[in-house]
Amino acid sequence: MTDACTLRGSRLVKQNRPRRGVRLADYVAVLKIESGDWRIDTKNGEIYNRITGTPLRFSRSRDGYERLTITHNGFSVALFKHRIIYLAGHCDLRHLPSDLNLEVDHINHDIFDCRLANLRLIPGEENRIQSSRKFTAEEVILIRKRCAAGEYRRKLARELGVSESTIRRIADRTYYKEIP
Repeated sequence: MTDACTLRGSRLVKQNRPRRGVRLADYVAVLKIESGDWRIDTKNGEIYNRITGTPLRFSRSRDGYERLTITHNGFSVALFKHRIIYLAGHCDLRHLPSDLNLEVDHINHDIFDCRLANLRLIPGEENRIQSSRKFTAEEVILIRKRCAAGEYRRKLARELGVSESTIRRIADRTYYKEIP
């Protein structure tokens, strides 16, 4: 497979060709939605159990996203809240995303804001370019001070909208080595 390149602004960006296929997680999520097992509130970004009316309980993945693991035909399938809500608002079983490179992006970069209005489907390469968040030297120094003072990295990560591992790497000076 060859890669194509395109010029974005003043920077050359490598774009992967589409990888055709449907994600099992997308299929399972839309099955749950269309069967009526889940009630989706796309305006507020919530998913409810149809029978009990209570919100589904999600755990946090390593990178901070809300994740739910269910079993479908003997397979464990990890479903991400933001992707379920995007699929509920834009897809059905006949019209699932057929490019495996496509990812759901949070427009405002807040991974806890899963409203449909804040979600869009974009190529993974573009999503990674946008998500590389840069901190100023002052912000890095403040993060390191707060970590040294005993503040929880998870709390800092949520507050700043980055993963806990990013905070750890800043505190351990793996990232931003040049800043004292």
